[in-house]
Amino acid sequence: MSLYQDIRGVLQVRAATATGFPSSVSYEGVAFTEPTDGSSYARMVMIPASGRAFSVDAGTKDHIGLFRVDIFSPSGAGTATAESLADAVKDVFEPSTRISLNGTRVFITYSERTGSIFADPEWIQVPVTVAWRAFSSNN
Repeated sequence: MSLYQDIRGVLQVRAATATGFPSSVSYEGVAFTEPTDGSSYARMVMIPASGRAFSVDAGTKDHIGLFRVDIFSPSGAGTATAESLADAVKDVFEPSTRISLNGTRVFITYSERTGSIFADPEWIQVPVTVAWRAFSSNN
């Protein structure tokens, strides 16, 4: 696997540990159908921003990026469900958290609910953005 797939996996596994995290999840590049049974779902997207030399000798690379988790709950019942799920996701990505999976270590810089709540006739969406950092050998 590539480093970025490993980072994505680390972040996705961690997000799923949030209290009440939906079992229905939209992953990048995977066909997805929104639930029709009135349950919530999540959409997860990783956005690499940089992979540059960390030291003068360029032996280590510093990778930074964002991980976006959008929580969707059915419209009509208010914002409470979507907001509490988004807060639970934010809480599992506390700043300075270090997450490891299969040898890949990811450091959390910050997590925050970003932007306003989006509502349409079917869904209420609450976005959460997680900033991450990882290091790799450049050899």
